[in-house]
Amino acid sequence: MIDKSARPKIKLEFTITDKVVELISLILLILLWVIALINFSSLPSAIPSHFNFAGKIDSYGSRGTIFLLPAIGTAIYAVFTLLTFFPHIYNYPVKITPENAAAQYRLAVSLLRYLKAGIQTLFLVVLFMIIRTSFGEPNNLNLLVFAVLILFIFAPLIFFIVKMSRLK
Repeated sequence: MIDKSARPKIKLEFTITDKVVELISLILLILLWVIALINFSSLPSAIPSHFNFAGKIDSYGSRGTIFLLPAIGTAIYAVFTLLTFFPHIYNYPVKITPENAAAQYRLAVSLLRYLKAGIQTLFLVVLFMIIRTSFGEPNNLNLLVFAVLILFIFAPLIFFIVKMSRLK
């Protein structure tokens, strides 16, 4: 069992990249809410609430479900932001030592920031799909778009885990 309480607790300073990624995530989250609020009153009483991997609607919900993605996006944003202050509690692919702690923590926190932005981007695209199809417009987003969006989330995961593993 790994004793996480023995790990060094280091306060990480924000880099320019950290600030930019945080700002992008926040802007995407605000856009989620603004777009949902602007479109709410003009939505029909039943709107798509789920799409299959082919982009076809396979479930409907009330128009209030338009706020589900912004609400989940807010929760993810809050939890990921909170977690960036406690990198010593994460699981790592290598043993954390006083010598590698700062570098490992920085990579782990960066991973969370990129994931936060990727998830907000995915939610924004899905929100657009819901709104477009609610108004009877064709859903032009196909499996390729979703594959790219999923890659947008998994690419940072793979990249940072590989970097962490190499940095012992």
